[in-house]
Amino acid sequence: MIRVAIVYDHLVVQEGLRKIIDDSEDMSAVLVADTYRELLSYMKMNPVDVALINEMDADFPVFYFFKKLMDIPNLCRIIVFAQRDEIQSHGDEDVYGVYKKKMGLDWEERILEWEEKEADMLDAGADALFELSEPDPDTLLALIRNVVIRPYDA
Repeated sequence: MIRVAIVYDHLVVQEGLRKIIDDSEDMSAVLVADTYRELLSYMKMNPVDVALINEMDADFPVFYFFKKLMDIPNLCRIIVFAQRDEIQSHGDEDVYGVYKKKMGLDWEERILEWEEKEADMLDAGADALFELSEPDPDTLLALIRNVVIRPYDA
């Protein structure tokens, strides 16, 4: 059984993820928390195979979380929810125009910022990134299974 921790600060997302995980035959949601601090505290005494975490946290930045994770003796895979949905949520509208007005940034500049941030998260210790707006729960379940079987770097 793959033990999955969920760290997300929105109840609807937490409950949806918990249902997806618990409805699978080979996974169990062992923790649902609002903050990284709760996950770190839980992991000091309880094993977790995979943690699904939001890239934002009220307590401290995700990069500080990765640093604190090194103090925990139990190894855990980390999947970070990368969120680009403020661009993708506009459907068939002129996304470039809407986004440029909203953010005051050039579309290409913002994409480069995201790619740098995502690369930084992977360098800091994330095992994978997952776009939360992905509509198929099986894609998330397959990603969890994939990171669990991947060997840890020596």
